[in-house]
Amino acid sequence: MLRLSLDPFFWGRNGDTAAAEIGQSAVFDWFKAWYPLAIAQELDPGIPHPVQLLGKSLVLWRPGGEKTWRVFEDRCPHRLAPLSEGRIDATDGSLFCNYHGWRFDGEGKCLNIPQLAGQQTRISDSPRACAVSYPTYEDEGLVWVWPSSGAEAHREAESWRQSNGGPGITPLTGPDEHLVGGWYMRDVPVRWETVRENAFNDPSHDNVLHHGYFIANRSNAQNFLQLAETWKGHLVFHDILDADIAIQAGVDRNRAQKKRVFTPSAADRQPAAFHQWLRKHGGGAVPFEQNPDAAVGVPGGQMQRELLLDRFLSHTVHCSACRKAYNAMQLLQKVALREA
Repeated sequence: MLRLSLDPFFWGRNGDTAAAEIGQSAVFDWFKAWYPLAIAQELDPGIPHPVQLLGKSLVLWRPGGEKTWRVFEDRCPHRLAPLSEGRIDATDGSLFCNYHGWRFDGEGKCLNIPQLAGQQTRISDSPRACAVSYPTYEDEGLVWVWPSSGAEAHREAESWRQSNGGPGITPLTGPDEHLVGGWYMRDVPVRWETVRENAFNDPSHDNVLHHGYFIANRSNAQNFLQLAETWKGHLVFHDILDADIAIQAGVDRNRAQKKRVFTPSAADRQPAAFHQWLRKHGGGAVPFEQNPDAAVGVPGGQMQRELLLDRFLSHTVHCSACRKAYNAMQLLQKVALREA
């Protein structure tokens, strides 16, 4: 699934900067970069949240009484139960595994093993009893994660953050050019490469595919504008993204069948350059820990159109503004039916 943009080259650094950093022949390490994982204001701090990144199953949670979000691998070291099915313990704010009651602090250290008595401290202090934790940071309203674990990963993540002023997008866009109207998020059952190429390397599609939205038309090359009111703006962005998703799912389907492309125009140079970089420096594709199609269940290219474009599960359940508007409309509908 794509949540926000799984893209270290756009969020926090651009392609030219990234290419310069890794050199002309070096391979980019996908697991040593900051990624946006969630919109902070949409997260309920009272529960753990399951998320996925690079094929990793993760749990995003906030210890009780703290303001820092934490990211663990979504498995208890005991019997591999998903920690996202647990809860935040009311007594000390730790992460409680609902399978056998093991508890973990914000660093991943095991605090309690209910099945042990006299050996409690010795066993719980073992590294094997710890949850796998990842460096996290909150910046510009987003929770970011560095998807490598261990002491060295924490040092590398902090060094990168200190050297670049944080993982956020301000160094790229400037302080006055971001967060216009807030963040928009949607889970998209399309491969990252396809979304990245479409959104950031192929501006020539906008005025054809999105003709009629805002000031876009087939003979106009200007950018879109964002509506001020959040849920209304999201409705418009749904229409725009629906068109993208339908096209991108088809692109994924045809690429899976090894169909060849024909790109003769200057407008094709950016997508071609992106794929050239991906082959040369990125290993040809994002190195998911598991097949990305297995992670989402059914590949987007094989989904029925109604499921592919489902807005409620892919967006509304994650967005407080749209949930509020949806509930209000449901109430109005019930009142109208009662009055009829």
